[in-house]
Amino acid sequence: MRSQQTQLITISGASINHSDGTNTGSKSFFSSQSISIAGSAGNATNYLLDGGDNNDSFTNVNMPFPFPDALAEFSVETSTLPARNGLHPGGVVNVVTKSGSNRWHGDLFEFIRNGNANAINYFAPRQDSLKRNQFGGTLGGKIIRDKLFFFGGVQQSDIRQDPSSSTAFVPTAAALAGDFSALDGAGCQAKGVPRVVNDPTTGLPLPNFQISPTRFDPVSLTTLIDSPLMCGSIMREFDITPKGIGQRHVLDLFER
Repeated sequence: MRSQQTQLITISGASINHSDGTNTGSKSFFSSQSISIAGSAGNATNYLLDGGDNNDSFTNVNMPFPFPDALAEFSVETSTLPARNGLHPGGVVNVVTKSGSNRWHGDLFEFIRNGNANAINYFAPRQDSLKRNQFGGTLGGKIIRDKLFFFGGVQQSDIRQDPSSSTAFVPTAAALAGDFSALDGAGCQAKGVPRVVNDPTTGLPLPNFQISPTRFDPVSLTTLIDSPLMCGSIMREFDITPKGIGQRHVLDLFER
């Protein structure tokens, strides 16, 4: 369930998003939400899609729903549920999708968010780098008049953002030569106190903070960054998303 549908549930009243990871996460579909209605547990809400069961049988949270432009009806019942909805003691979320007809109908849409159109936060030193393009469309019509129809839709979300930065510590030229007197000296320590470097084999402090470079692992040396910076610190940006620097793509397809 996308955030749009989640908001439709919470604005109905007597409901709250309770997605704390207890019933969602690696145990359920990535878009599942834990919604508490009328004081019930987060996984005590019954979800219906076109009249059929749409609950995760393992965690009792929702299975995916189509995006809003593919929906014809969306309702939330919070109390006095009829007997036909006796599966869960909480509320009932009923979603009905659009369908084809004898007439052709459809739409195109795009939601854009970036610094060129959005106002900057008053307290922010600069505009945020988030750029979001959420676009798609739907189309329905007839295949055989009065007998066979179709309806389908697609939505794609492209999210781009500057990758987060991280401070890493790399050896200086002196450290690569076996001299740690500057790197572990008082000038490079937050408390201004030299850090004791022990010999890994004897456990005794290294004399004059020095060790023979021949004892270094040659494989490790090939992976080090040769950057003689002050105290061996370097600021680098990295990206953990699989689609490139600061990018994430989400594609939703729906057909009936």
